[in-house]
Amino acid sequence: MIDARELLRRRWVRGGILAAFAAGLWMVAVDWSWFMEDCPDCGLHRDVVQYRVFAVPIQERFIDEEYLLQKVARDLGVPCLHPRMSASRFHKHRWWGLIYCAAPCWNGTWYLASESDWYGPNESARVFALAKEEPALPAEFSRRLLQDVQYWDLPGDREFFRSVLDRADVRSPDAGLAAEAVTSP
Repeated sequence: MIDARELLRRRWVRGGILAAFAAGLWMVAVDWSWFMEDCPDCGLHRDVVQYRVFAVPIQERFIDEEYLLQKVARDLGVPCLHPRMSASRFHKHRWWGLIYCAAPCWNGTWYLASESDWYGPNESARVFALAKEEPALPAEFSRRLLQDVQYWDLPGDREFFRSVLDRADVRSPDAGLAAEAVTSP
């Protein structure tokens, strides 16, 4: 016959096994993941943060880093729709069980954002007015800077972008900042 001490010991062993199984299942089933996406056409950088259960997103948040090119394109009426963005998804971090970062766990700097908030409502209105004055400009802007090119690699297209800003009388308070914002996606 089994005495009370033995029954208690068995309960503790079963409870320990059940707790270990539950902890293992939690570690495998639940994670926090951070994905990074880039649009090769306009340079948009997007962070996607997800809480997932068995790799199915339960909660998802998008954080976009907009650059000057995208703001001007939007104001001209030809925003980039990011058709090639889904192909560039990179899984930066996965926190297994919301505790342990591994497979993948890429630490370090991924990109630097150097743009300030100088492009505001006044500059936006000037670019919008330029699009009304020059109806062919939005189509040329889209063709030269957003369609299957990486504008920062083409010096002529950088100059075209600067000329659009000059024609709209849009200038950074710091003259060097505009050139930096144009050349760094």
